[in-house]
Amino acid sequence: MPSLSQSFQNTFEILPADTPRLLEECFKVRYQILCQEGRIPGFQANDYPDRLESDEFDQRSVHMLLLHRPSGRTIGTVRLVISTGSKSPFPLETCPQDAFYPGMANIIDENRGWLTEISRLFILPEFRGRQNDSLLWGSQPEDQPDKRLKKLERRKLHPIVGLFKAILMVSTHYNLRCLCAVMEPRLAALMSGFGILMRPLGETIAYHGRRRVYFASLDDILDNIHKNHKDIWELLTEYGKLQPSTVLDRDNVSVQVQAYR
Repeated sequence: MPSLSQSFQNTFEILPADTPRLLEECFKVRYQILCQEGRIPGFQANDYPDRLESDEFDQRSVHMLLLHRPSGRTIGTVRLVISTGSKSPFPLETCPQDAFYPGMANIIDENRGWLTEISRLFILPEFRGRQNDSLLWGSQPEDQPDKRLKKLERRKLHPIVGLFKAILMVSTHYNLRCLCAVMEPRLAALMSGFGILMRPLGETIAYHGRRRVYFASLDDILDNIHKNHKDIWELLTEYGKLQPSTVLDRDNVSVQVQAYR
């Protein structure tokens, strides 16, 4: 039986969207989910005649794609918005003020140099649920364990794990230590099932649907995964090799973002 890490490599491929063609693929996925599927209210297809969803934060973001190796199909995408200073707010700082609890602005300011916002994290609908496992892992009978992953391993190979590995890759590249996000509580709950725990800040608000602000130290997330899901930790960190270190020169971050893209 292959290890979880080996099975991941056989199933998924993570790509930085560092060419115009790959970046366009990210925008296509976002258009499909936001405008066609309507998963988040407030995005109208007529506003995107080129069928590509993008906004003003894309220019200072790192974009990643998750692919399904056996079929070559795109599974999902995520972007990480990087601050280039106090005059470059994160998307969550444009949320209605009732999204903020007292002290949250201070948390953001204190960690701005080490912080990235997880944004536009999407998985295509046909790859979200367990009822569609056959799309990812084939249709071999359950009584042939040598030809099929065990049930538990299949569940751990959820695409959200692949997208979080992409987040970890970017965080390591830029030495980012803290993560924030505005997301549906059910997405936070899904992530928590794999040990990816983010702390809710403030109450759930009406902002493109029901959403909540979350914050976490990447070190705390990885410590929790290591404690409770050792095989997922090995997969994500490549057995401890993929983790942010302690120092980052922020002076050339805008140049770095363009180079990584």
